[in-house]
Amino acid sequence: MNPPVKDRLNAFNARLLDPNGAPRVFIHPTLCPELVRDLVEVVLDPSNPGNVYKVRRRDDPYFYRTHASDAAGYLIAFEWPVVSELAKLAGKKQRRRVPYRVLGDLM
Repeated sequence: MNPPVKDRLNAFNARLLDPNGAPRVFIHPTLCPELVRDLVEVVLDPSNPGNVYKVRRRDDPYFYRTHASDAAGYLIAFEWPVVSELAKLAGKKQRRRVPYRVLGDLM
């Protein structure tokens, strides 16, 4: 089951930097160029706070944004969920989490 958008965004943001501002995820710039572009260009939807702005028209250049960052967000939310997701998993057997996974270097 996929986490709510808010939990996915919180997990992603929490994983990018630790509380002291040190990076916790390395995104390979040549293997993940679309993810880098997403992280620079994607914005939150002003009409629907907490959700990412989506475009449905294929002729709009922004149409191709959010796909890579959504995928990375689902990976991070699965590997390192926020506290509300961990509470749901309490008592269930969990697989071992691998620290410092490099996005774009998972082959």
